[in-house]
Amino acid sequence: MSKLLLTLLRTKNKDTFYLYKNYFDYLKQKGIDLISIYDLSKTNLDLLIQLSDGLLLTGGKDIHPHFYHQNCHHLEAYETLSIDEIELHLIDYFIQNQKPIIGICRGIQTINVYFGGTLKQHIVHHQGTQHLIYPVKNSLLSQYIPHPIQVNSYHHQAIDQLGKHLKITAYSSDSIIEAIEGKNILAFQWHPEKMNQEPLLNMIDDYLEEK
Repeated sequence: MSKLLLTLLRTKNKDTFYLYKNYFDYLKQKGIDLISIYDLSKTNLDLLIQLSDGLLLTGGKDIHPHFYHQNCHHLEAYETLSIDEIELHLIDYFIQNQKPIIGICRGIQTINVYFGGTLKQHIVHHQGTQHLIYPVKNSLLSQYIPHPIQVNSYHHQAIDQLGKHLKITAYSSDSIIEAIEGKNILAFQWHPEKMNQEPLLNMIDDYLEEK
């Protein structure tokens, strides 16, 4: 039976929302479907959460530093505050309902902020490149990726102070946090859907199956 992930649309401009096709194509290989939303009534949101097997937090623009108690950096490109608020609300809903949450790129950062962590607002040498990541031993990630692998990198922000109840499961060579896990949570700083990474897809599929 196909599994269903709920995900939030991103803002292209004030009149347009979008979600990249790569996410649909990547997950479809394991029979995982996406349903993408913007804003819903509480009644319909509750219904969709009950129907969903998990929440997918995708890449996108920066989360506003208001949510982790910092001032704005001049190089940030923000998502709308309403998207930030809805996404943090969705994380809360899925945690309360004990359903899995998967984060990619911006997603790992939003999860960290939800749990009280902070972000490095601008880093260099991680945009439009590739680099090795080093999985942490005895993590779930290390069961699927036991050795360092090359990943893509599109981010100019990264986790700084780790949020509560989260653990680091991969680093880059310059000590940037590249993956985290928590109760019902998996998150990656890179984009496995753009590389069609089979080990990560198997990990996500197994994780949803177990939950």
